[in-house]
Amino acid sequence: LSRSLADAAEAGPPHLVARTPGADVALLAAAIAVPPRGRPRRPIEVTAAESFYLGALDQTMRGVTFGSTPATGPEGVVIDGTGADLLLVAVGYTHADPAPALVYGGRRLRYVEGFDADLEETGRFRLAILADPPAGPNLLEAAAEDRFVGIVTLTAVALSGVTGCIEARTAVVSTDATTRIPLEDTHIDSLLLGFVFNPWGAGAGFTASGWDRPAEAVGEHAGARLFTHRGGGRIGFDLVRDTAYSAQFILALELTAAVEDQGSGRIAAEAALPAPVTAAVAAGLTSRRLAPAGQSWNVYWESWFDIPADYDDPAAIDAMRLMRVPNGTARVFLHTAKPRCSYAGPDDRLDQTGGLPIPCTGRQLRRVLDRFRRRHPETRLILVVMQYGEEWMPEPYHPDGFGGQTEADMAALRRMVDDLGLDGVDVDYECISELPGLEHHCRTDETGRRVCYTDTELVTVIKRFRRWFPRDLGYELGWAGMHVGCFGEPPFAMASPVGGGWNGGYALALARDPEARAALDYINIMTYDAGLDYEPMVAYDAYRHWFPDTALHIGLRVGPPEWGFTPPHTDTGARRSLDDMRAYLNHVLFRQGAGAFLYGWNWDAAEPSAATYSPTARYGEAYPDAAITAATALDMFGLDGVIRLPFRPAVDRVVTVEVQAADLAATPGRPRLAAAWAALPWATLPPENGGAENGVHGNGAGTSDGRVPVVVLRYTDKAFATVPDDQPASTWFDPRGAVPLVIERSMPIAPESRDRAILQVGRIDLINADGALDQLPDVYDVARRRVVVRAGHRDVAGARHRDFALLFDGVGDELTGTRNAVALTVQGMAGLLDRPLTTRLYAEHPAIEVSPDLIGKRMPLGFGRLRNVEPVAVAPALGILQLSARRIQAVHAVYDRGLPIDPSGQDVADLAALAALEVPPGHFATCLAEGLIRLGTTPPVGVVTVDFDGDAEGGFVSDTAGIVRRIMLDFASLPADRLDPAGFAAIAADCPGVIGWWQGSDGTATAGEAASEILRGINGWWGEDGTGRIGIGMIRAPAATPALVIDPTMILEAPERLEMPGSTARAAWRRRVNHTRNWRPLTASDLPPSDVETALDRSFAAETWRVASAADLGVLVGRAAAQDVEPVDSWFGTAADAEAHARRLLDLYGRPGLMISLAIPALLAEELTPAGDIRFVRPVRIGATVRVIHPRYGLAQGRDMVVIATSEQWDRGRLVLTLWAPNLQDEQVA
Repeated sequence: LSRSLADAAEAGPPHLVARTPGADVALLAAAIAVPPRGRPRRPIEVTAAESFYLGALDQTMRGVTFGSTPATGPEGVVIDGTGADLLLVAVGYTHADPAPALVYGGRRLRYVEGFDADLEETGRFRLAILADPPAGPNLLEAAAEDRFVGIVTLTAVALSGVTGCIEARTAVVSTDATTRIPLEDTHIDSLLLGFVFNPWGAGAGFTASGWDRPAEAVGEHAGARLFTHRGGGRIGFDLVRDTAYSAQFILALELTAAVEDQGSGRIAAEAALPAPVTAAVAAGLTSRRLAPAGQSWNVYWESWFDIPADYDDPAAIDAMRLMRVPNGTARVFLHTAKPRCSYAGPDDRLDQTGGLPIPCTGRQLRRVLDRFRRRHPETRLILVVMQYGEEWMPEPYHPDGFGGQTEADMAALRRMVDDLGLDGVDVDYECISELPGLEHHCRTDETGRRVCYTDTELVTVIKRFRRWFPRDLGYELGWAGMHVGCFGEPPFAMASPVGGGWNGGYALALARDPEARAALDYINIMTYDAGLDYEPMVAYDAYRHWFPDTALHIGLRVGPPEWGFTPPHTDTGARRSLDDMRAYLNHVLFRQGAGAFLYGWNWDAAEPSAATYSPTARYGEAYPDAAITAATALDMFGLDGVIRLPFRPAVDRVVTVEVQAADLAATPGRPRLAAAWAALPWATLPPENGGAENGVHGNGAGTSDGRVPVVVLRYTDKAFATVPDDQPASTWFDPRGAVPLVIERSMPIAPESRDRAILQVGRIDLINADGALDQLPDVYDVARRRVVVRAGHRDVAGARHRDFALLFDGVGDELTGTRNAVALTVQGMAGLLDRPLTTRLYAEHPAIEVSPDLIGKRMPLGFGRLRNVEPVAVAPALGILQLSARRIQAVHAVYDRGLPIDPSGQDVADLAALAALEVPPGHFATCLAEGLIRLGTTPPVGVVTVDFDGDAEGGFVSDTAGIVRRIMLDFASLPADRLDPAGFAAIAADCPGVIGWWQGSDGTATAGEAASEILRGINGWWGEDGTGRIGIGMIRAPAATPALVIDPTMILEAPERLEMPGSTARAAWRRRVNHTRNWRPLTASDLPPSDVETALDRSFAAETWRVASAADLGVLVGRAAAQDVEPVDSWFGTAADAEAHARRLLDLYGRPGLMISLAIPALLAEELTPAGDIRFVRPVRIGATVRVIHPRYGLAQGRDMVVIATSEQWDRGRLVLTLWAPNLQDEQVA
């Protein structure tokens, strides 16, 4: 808040929500800045706070000072403004306007219109402000205006760190003894202030659970109070009045300290007043997605509701609801065993020994749980121990409950946990007695301490369970704490229901015992079943206060309404809507809590209640069931992999461009090479770029290779500058980006397509109407220099450039200029593979006479396991032949006209040694280190062919992923951190089969072409999507979980159906795949006469490929024109791998699929990180799965599709997607 903002507020009222005069409760809200989104510059602190009372003030009293009693002398009231950025004064007065004038340290305070409330014949409440108050103790003076007569209170608070914005949450006039104000989505580092004025009720006492009360004044006729609370999630301001006075005025504020300037620490002078807070909150909160930080989702499984027809039938077990617990669930709690347990072994009936209330043996349940684990290998299984049955009331200290538990009971529970293979125990020790006496409940003693009958036993039980289930043996120990377990003592002494009732505070005994508290791994807080006035988030904060180092899970309750409320649905008690559930989960995210749990998974299925209690008579937003609640929690905790992008169309987006360019004007001449490259032995091509590593040049200011100065050119499409703690710090971006980025990306679909690269070609247009960039193309070289494009939202306070979404991380191509613009063309990192696969050429060598026909040609390269390759004759006179330019793994066989040549067993270190070696006739020797062999008989009789394992420099690799990775790292010189490991790992797992690929001396493939050719063999692709990392993948059916849901509200234009490419356009009943490549087919004249037995199979030698196939005759039903598609090449060496690939192709393309194009806004998701920063996220990438919902093309119910092409048009704010989905089951497409 600044003086300029105060001036604007004084000049005219800000946006004001209409009040309702005379009503019992009148609500209004106003704002003088947008709601906070970013991390504050520094925390807001209360430097001083005072509440004052003046019994009466009239027009004859001018310039008087306030005191805690009516002013009678010159001593006055003093508040210290030292270190404060802002002085806020809440003024409460009765009867007539105008409000008294306020002066502090000789400066007049200004009233902010809109931050006020009034109730006729009762009083008025207003807020005054003073920015940059004078330092030191100063008098706060008041002067009555004409016509003013009334009783006055005021509360003054001096604040430091307020440099950004202030938001009014609510201004309320309430006659209720308890006024509940939920403050939604407060900033994690904001400060909340609650001002309270009660006219005509001086003796009333007020409490607000969980809030501090730094100032209070009570006079003869009125009172004033200040409450404070740190922000973070949904905070309940529950104000409780202990006497029956008529009304109280309440003003709740949220203050943040978002950086709004470029170093001055004050808001810009031209800052305009935005929309009212109600609109601003609605616009802002829908765009915020809180970033999870490792929260877990847990589920209670009510075993008695999920009994299979036959515990020994796998089909019956698979039909259990337990098996449908969603992936991403961290724990399933098996509910429930008894504290008194006699279980002796796996053949005992669990329901007869106190195990679980289900009619099976331990052995039978173990089979169920083993089957569950195979589907949910990451989910831990925990046994719940809780008294139930006849001993439920009174409990838990009944002799048949925890009160009678023995060591023998504990041994039986331990035996059962081990037999079932469980991971730990959850102790559900509650405190609910049907007996009325306080001796069976909790009370507050004369010292204010909460004392419960169960204190000693609860602590004993927890320690006992930890002793029997020690942490060092891997057992978890949790405790299910009751809803009001941490109420009853300050600061939650008056939390609703007031004090927690009879059982409030029973958890405090655990909190006070360090050993018992440390024994717990987590607490499941049963934040439900406590009545209409109960606020789960207050309870969560209470547990957080008393158990600061324990993992806490908030509870989400489904099933019938709480406390057994009866129809109609308007009287369903505290049943929580999905909005409530989201608020609780958001609270955990804001608090960086451990997670949440569901009670329970089976209740709604076993006892459906939606028809009776839901306002829509079904489960949904207003009345969620277990599945809906679990899906919501998994989504919000980031455990389902889905981005449900909040749609915020009206944003102030900014796109930044950073170009690392060589400064040609400052570049010295390049040094000459020490020798002509052609004269070097086994010469390579000259080093590119004067010796710099192939790849991206430059990572910042300075030089890229020690000689070439590099500068960073920064542009944007709107005025933008970074702040001192950003990256880069305090940097101006020149707003010249007329077209900040247009980028095209696409991946192949048809399996016969030879181009398997996701190539990025883009353009950035810079405005040059003033001619300031005329010399840019001449002065700077951008070829293969890094170009980074990011985007964020300028209208998000506190946003940092370092947290902008990465749109493109690639390299420049060239700068070209016209009269009014300079165009920068860019390409992705994939362009770095556009270089020869090998730069090693044949040249003269001192040790041998190289065949003149080879001079200047490239050396061959072989990867994986290769069959029947004709090596290159390097030195025919010596019988020296080359298979590959680098180290190879092994030579398995050498043939001359198909007849075997025996190995001599000789292997030497280099070419010179091989040339000097004597090889016995009819044999061959090897130089594996340089990919060479030498024949003992020269010249050979006919065509020499070889079976060998190829490139082994750094280790032998023979699968598709390994070979492509080798090419990218070793032959394209990409840094390892430029490869996306996830894609390589997925291909290695899905296509582990051995392959072989070879290029002879006449080959001209680039590294990128070689990668494409190899990946074509698995219907794969390679490339990158703007992140600067290159990955590989296969064309697959859509993933089980979409990365984005696109509904009609997001689609800018109706989808257009596109024609499927190539062989995918028509149905195919059979797919064929070539495999086991014969790299040198031999004719009959190349082989001995047919009566001579050869080591090389004649049928194999005559053909280039062997062929595998997969067929589906069902495709022919109704499709007379279904095709038998021509074979596609693969590099697999076995028929089994090729048949599996043919089956994959048939599954994907056997039936015609659907391909559409649609446009959506170029959206960025906004995530709030645990640190309080805003992070911007691109919603979708190429290769991702999205779910499309639209009335046309059979999409009405939603269909998962793969993103195969994108056109990012950031100048127009749109993203055009090409989407494809296979037809796996003859789907009907409208």
